[in-house]
Amino acid sequence: MVEMSPEALKNICKQHSLYSTPYLNDKLYCQYKGFSEIKSLEEYTGLRCLWLEGNGIQCIQGLEKCTELRTLYLHENCIEKIEKLETLVLLDTLNLNKNCVKKVENLSMLPNLHCLLLSHNRLSTYEDVEHLKDCKALQSIDLQQNSIDDIRILDLFKQIPDLRVLYLQGNPVTKKIKYYRKTITAALPTLRYLDDRPIFPEDRLRAEAFTKGLAEGGVKAAQAAERAEIKRQREEKKAKEERNFRQFEEMLRNARLEREAKKVEEERKKAEAAASTTPATETAGTEGLVTMATAIETAQKGEVNPFSGEKVIPTKENEVLTKAREARVNELMNDAPPAPSTAKSTAPPLPPASTNVAPPLPPASNVNKVSLESEKNDSDIFDDDDDDDYINSALALNAAAYGVDVDSVRREVGIVRSNSKPAKKAVKPAVEKQVVVDAPKETEVEELD
Repeated sequence: MVEMSPEALKNICKQHSLYSTPYLNDKLYCQYKGFSEIKSLEEYTGLRCLWLEGNGIQCIQGLEKCTELRTLYLHENCIEKIEKLETLVLLDTLNLNKNCVKKVENLSMLPNLHCLLLSHNRLSTYEDVEHLKDCKALQSIDLQQNSIDDIRILDLFKQIPDLRVLYLQGNPVTKKIKYYRKTITAALPTLRYLDDRPIFPEDRLRAEAFTKGLAEGGVKAAQAAERAEIKRQREEKKAKEERNFRQFEEMLRNARLEREAKKVEEERKKAEAAASTTPATETAGTEGLVTMATAIETAQKGEVNPFSGEKVIPTKENEVLTKAREARVNELMNDAPPAPSTAKSTAPPLPPASTNVAPPLPPASNVNKVSLESEKNDSDIFDDDDDDDYINSALALNAAAYGVDVDSVRREVGIVRSNSKPAKKAVKPAVEKQVVVDAPKETEVEELD
């Protein structure tokens, strides 16, 4: 076995990156080191959590100076007796699972002990665990996998005022208590967790109804009372869901009404704002409606702009501007077209007699160029057979689609052509020569009477 010496403890601190100064450490990992005795902890006065499980410790000792200790893990050792814990007044959790403890004792002086773990030990009788009734602060007790077979243990648990978690499975007493889970649930009103699963409020109500019916009329009465409680719970749950649904609908309805009221209020404010910016005008059948007639009348008065509602400020026109405007009006009036006459129309005057002067001739090169371009254009018009084929194909497709002949389609779209194509105009090669244009002969114009 390994000795729990100061050097060994310092090595442990170094290994786990703890402080080399003992009293600065608030935790110490001494599990699975092979220690057979607890010692050399006098300088570790600041410890709050101490791991000592998995060693060969046979008795509890050497913890007198660890007054700040909150959690002590001593499971998986060889401890037979609970002792020498009087100075650990702040101890909250004591783990003694998988030891050789034969009796629960020396724990009443620990006023802050809330969790006690004593599974897989050698507890068997009521007297072995009777000391638990003096530990008033206990909230969690683990006694599973022991040899407890006395049903008086149930009365013992009733004397612990704030018991919340209880592990009792693996003991013979669980088979001696009829309707084990329902009985313990009804007997311990503060219990929230029993063995392998929690205790819900619905489970507690069912257990209380069952035990009450069992005490009054036997098993059948207990079962009937439990069924009635289950039915009541279902109805209550359904009523609660319906109530929540109605409240949700009411909330949606109120939100919708509030939104509509807000919208109406905004529209009213907009209408009021529009009415405040627009002059109030009354007509024969409609109030506040500005018609064109009233607008013209208001504009003629010259006091208020009928469209913007702004007051018209009278100003004197500049004399220069007045004269210019009048001059422009007179100019426009003088240039106006004459009014149409109803008198009998007379013959238009004759054109003047023409003279013998001939117009100048264009250059010969230009004349030839114009002649060639004209002939080329005429040739392009009559040589474009591709366009005629495309039109004929389109007409044929439309005729086939509607089940009519091609001539009907031609007449419908306004394309009427003879079967014979016009003869192509022969294009003569251009000859560069001087074109002489004779002067026109003198024409005689008779003078009309």
